[in-house]
Formats: sequence, C-alpha cells, structure tokens
Amino acid sequence: MQPHDRNGLDVPACPADTGGRRPRHPAFFMNPVDARQARMEGQFVRQRRLAAVVASLLILAALFVVSRFNYLLFHSLAEMFSVVIACSIFVVAWNSRHFLNNGYLLLIGIAYLFVGTLDTLHMLSYKGMGVFPGDSADTPTQLWIASRYMESIALLVAPTLMTRRIDAGRVFGWFLAATGILLFAIFPANVFPVCYVEGVGLTPFKKASEYIICLTLAAAIVLLLRQRRFFDPGVLRLLVGSIAAAIVCELAFTFYVGVYDLSNLTGHFFKIISFTLTYKAIVETGLVKPYNLLFRDLKLGEAALRAANDQLENKVRARTAELSEANEALASEVVERKQAEAALRRSELKYRELVEHANSIILRLDAQGKILFFNEFAQNFFGFREGEILGRQAVGTIVPETETSGRDLASMMRRMLSDPEVYSSNEYENMRRNGERVWVAWTNKAIRDGNGRIAEILCIGNDISARRRIEEELERSNRELQEFAFIASHDLKEPLRKVMAFGDRLHSRFGERLDEDGRDYLARMRKAAFRMQNLIESLLNYSRVTTKAETFSTVDLNVLIKEILSDLETSIAENGVRIEVERLPIIQADSNQMRQLFQNLISNALKYHGTEAPFVGIRGKKAAPTPGGTGSGGPSWYQVLVEDNGIGFDEKYLDRIFAPFQRLHGRDAYEGTGMGLAICRKIMERHGGTLTANSTPGRGSTFIVTLPARSVRSAP
Repeated sequence: MQPHDRNGLDVPACPADTGGRRPRHPAFFMNPVDARQARMEGQFVRQRRLAAVVASLLILAALFVVSRFNYLLFHSLAEMFSVVIACSIFVVAWNSRHFLNNGYLLLIGIAYLFVGTLDTLHMLSYKGMGVFPGDSADTPTQLWIASRYMESIALLVAPTLMTRRIDAGRVFGWFLAATGILLFAIFPANVFPVCYVEGVGLTPFKKASEYIICLTLAAAIVLLLRQRRFFDPGVLRLLVGSIAAAIVCELAFTFYVGVYDLSNLTGHFFKIISFTLTYKAIVETGLVKPYNLLFRDLKLGEAALRAANDQLENKVRARTAELSEANEALASEVVERKQAEAALRRSELKYRELVEHANSIILRLDAQGKILFFNEFAQNFFGFREGEILGRQAVGTIVPETETSGRDLASMMRRMLSDPEVYSSNEYENMRRNGERVWVAWTNKAIRDGNGRIAEILCIGNDISARRRIEEELERSNRELQEFAFIASHDLKEPLRKVMAFGDRLHSRFGERLDEDGRDYLARMRKAAFRMQNLIESLLNYSRVTTKAETFSTVDLNVLIKEILSDLETSIAENGVRIEVERLPIIQADSNQMRQLFQNLISNALKYHGTEAPFVGIRGKKAAPTPGGTGSGGPSWYQVLVEDNGIGFDEKYLDRIFAPFQRLHGRDAYEGTGMGLAICRKIMERHGGTLTANSTPGRGSTFIVTLPARSVRSAP
C-alpha cells in the first residue's frame, strides 16, 4: 500500500536514486525570505477558509430571505445547487474511472448522476411549478423518496468496494434500469406508494421510508469508519459530516404537513450542507489535488530551478553525505552477509557430517514415498549404496509389503505419507538388500512447504532386532512358565484334596477324642489346606487367562453386569449396597473372562466397603487422552469405570495391588488370596487394554477398565 499525503492521496514511491529515502523537500533549505513567504501563504490560506465560511453563511442567509418571499424560487435554487454538485461528482468519477483502483468513487459518481436526475424531476414537479399536469404535492414527494433511497443505498454499498474494482458500464446500466423502473412506477403506472395527502400531510409510508433511509445512512457511516484506513482523516470527516447532515435532513422531512412548512425549509438547508461537504470531499480532493499530484515532480523541479542559485551546493553536499553513509552501510551489509553465508556453510557442513556419521538410520522421503536422502549408516545397515537407492520407492525396497506377522505395511506406509503425525513413532519390520528381515523403531516428522502441504518426511530409525528377539524369547519363556504353573497347580490339587478329605475325617471321627491342642492343630491344618486350595485355584485361573482362553465374541456388557449383580444379590442385600449402572457398550471379547473381570471388581467393591452406606457405580466413557498412545495417531479407547465409596487405598501401592499374591490387608481383616486383581490385569492385557485405579484412603476407589475402541460399539 502506498503512503498518503495530508490530502488523502497516493504519494509516489521514493525514487531509486535516493536509496529508499524520501527526497528532502526544498523547504528544508529555506532561507529566511522563503520561510517568511511560507508563513504568509499559510496565513492567506487560513483567511481564505474563513472567507469561505462567511460566504457560505451569507448565502444560506440570503436563501432564507428568498424563502420568505418566494419559496418556489428558494426550492428551485436549493435543488439546482444539489443537482449541479451531483453532476460534478459524476464527471470527476467517470473521467477518472481508468485510474481508480477501487469502486468507491465510481459507484458514488454514477449513483449521484441518477440522484441528480430524480432531484431535477422533483424540482420541476414541485407544487406550484406547473411543469407537470395535476400540480399534486404527492408526485414530488414520491420522487424525493425514490432519490433518497437510491442515494442512501449507494452510500451504504460504496465502502464495501474499497478493495475491488467495478465494471462502470454494468453499474451505469443497473442505475439506469433502477431509475427507469422508479419513474415508470411513479408516472404512467402510478403504483408507487402514496407519500403525501392534501390536507392530511405525510403518509405512514413516507415517514417510515425517511426513518429507513436514516438507518441506512447511519449504517453507511459505520461502514465508512470501519474502512477509515483508506481515507485521509480530513476527507473522512467531510464524508461523515455529509452523511450526518443528510440524516438530519431526512429527519426534518418527517415532520412537515405542508410543502412550504419550516421543517421542509430546514430539510433543504441541511441538504445544501450535505451536498456542500460532499463537494469538498470528492470534487475538490478528487479533481484539483489529483491534478496537482500528477504534476508534483514538475512543480518540485520548477521550485528547485528557482532556488538553484542558493540551494544546489547544499543539496550536493547533503547528497554526498547521504551517499557516503549509504556506501558505508552497504559495505557493512555486504561484509555481514558474507560472514553470515560463511557461518551458514559451516553450520550446514557440521550438520551434514553429523547426519552422515550418526549411529542411526536417517532418511528423507518425498510425498510419494520415494527416497531422497540415505545417510551412510543407513547404506551400511540396509546394504544399498546411495546411487542405487535414491529415487526408489521405500515400499518394496527397504519396507516389505507385509510383515512376517501379516501386518499390511504397504497400506500403513500410504497412511503415514498422507499424515505422518499418525505414525510419529512406530516399530515395524524392514528388509535388507539380501532379503533379511530386521526390526527398526522409527520416529517420523513431516516437513511442510510454504502452503502447509507435506513436502518431505524425515525418518530416523534404530535397529531393535536384538531387543525384539529378547522380547520374543521372554514371551516364549513366560508362556512355558504359565503352562508349567497350570500343570503344577493342577497336579497339586489331587494330593491336596486327599489332605482335606483326611482332615475332615479326623475332625468328624476323632475330634472329640483330641485334647485342646490337638483340636487346634487339626483346625490349623484344615484352614491351611483350604487356603492352599484357594491359592491353587487362583493360580489356575491366572494361567487359564492365556492357556485356556476362548475366542472373542459379541458381549453386551449391560446383560453381563445384570447377570453378575443377580449372582451377588445376597451379598448386595446383606450389606445394603446401592448400585447405579449407566448404559454400557457392546464389545468383542472373551465373555467368560469379561465375567471374571467385572465379578472380581464388583466383589471387591462390596467386600472393602466403609462405614457409610455402601455405593457401587458402573459407567462408561470415551477415553481422552489415549492411554499409552504415541501421539495424535495413537488408537482410540473406551473406558468402563467401577466406582465405590469404600475404604480406598494409598495410590503409592497402586502397582502392588495388581501383583500376584500381594495384599494390603491381613487375612484376618479381609479374606482373599491376593490374586483377583492380578487376574483382572492379565485379562485386560490379553484384550489389548489396560486396568488401573484412582483411590483416596477413606473415600473410595475407581477402577478403570480401558478397551480399544475398535472392539466397542454402542448398545441398541
């Protein structure tokens, strides 16, 4: 955007030979005589403005006197004044249309031509003029309303065109058509609403129209102020004052009863003021000063020639000093730029060496998955030289179509290329040149262009093949250990059953013969055997989570929870527990393990109740943020919460309560083996979810079951 001078006009850009600085005005070098002359010119301008104001007041006073003797003459003079100004505005706008870079002035100019046309007809049809047959006061009032509607709408629309150009011919045609329609409605068709009734005065339509026009003009002021950055402050004040005067004019025309009333006279005075301000803002600024601007360089040249005798030497000195400063600044800038370029080259070399010799795989892919960069470590790791792999697709070269596990890597790569943040961190199988499969942990980062589109993807990877082998070996060992525990527990059940059977026989057949110590020993033996049976059963249940698991099926948690609560009905009634269950989803899971999971959680809530009336709540919700996710692309989750107001626990023991055979309370306080929550967590691991808890001692606990959203759907 070009700067504006004090008159709101575009000032030409600084000439190139000034080094980007605005040339100093010749007045900078004024001698005392020139300065005195400038002060005299300023005083003359102020006197001229004062004279213009006095002349305007005298003209208004003269018009007032004329109105007292001959109102028709006053009305004709006032309307002709506004028509002349309207036509002047059109002439300025139309002849400068090829130079305008926005539609404001052109729209106003065309509109005022047709506003002036309607005002001329309004003047000729005024009551008493005798130009048109009928001599009715309604016809000029209708023409007045039509003209004011056209003027107000144009003033409202014009500020919206400050950044757009318009087709002059098309806009002219629109206004011509609108004027023709209005004249047709007023004269031959006689369908324009009545605005004035003899002996009654203004009709409701006329008054309502004046108020609508006032509101439209007020909105035009608001839009004009919102576009103030496009106007010089002085021009803006004139335009706003013009519209404000038009509003007062319209308000005055809502009160008169006769066409020669005082309010009618007042309205015409404000119309004269409005058009005068418009003339000052548009005609004077748009006609006189733009031409002065066109010849600005010539005027400066003439002034420079007139002052050459006493100013040339000063200008040369000043220009020499400026050029010297500019040369010094330019030399300094060149040195700084060369230093910056050298530093950038050193930095680029340092980082290139860092990337090339890093002990990590570093590569760049384009948006289509082609390899653009392949560092030395990657070349040695995959067995490809840089010249052999650049430009090739990653899929099929270092990324197999599928992993040995069957996962579709080609599809995953396509999704990653479209949205790398989804896979900001991941692990998958890669392929060396010799076909060997290796596991790599990748971190991916999108590099976007100036438009925000993905240009490249930076991928940094580390070999985790050894870790994966260890994990697989550990998983195999855990499987074997679980199978061993299952078999050992199963084999221990038979001798334990005999111990318990013989203990029962001893108690029933010889219990009365034993002394007090004997009965105590026998009771301890039976109790230990019973506890051993519970431990073995819990250990078997723990092993069955993976060794005896069933295939997943559709499980309606609403039905499942209802069945569990029915099984626990006696315990619920005995403890007076209040149960609240919200709507839960339908999931894909092992139904027996889900029953075991929620039965353990609800039973614990019933068992560990406090002194208050026991409460257990079960509800579901979507999880946010995703637990254990790797960013915005991690999986979505669903949570089922089992809440109670029981004794709670200290959260520092959170990991301990999920460990096998771990208890926070003694056996005398609460029965149990310490395996229930361990089994629950094992079940959730098998289902790809998690189990955790929040708790406060004395205020209750909330156990949070988190399931992958892909296994969840809403219940009907």
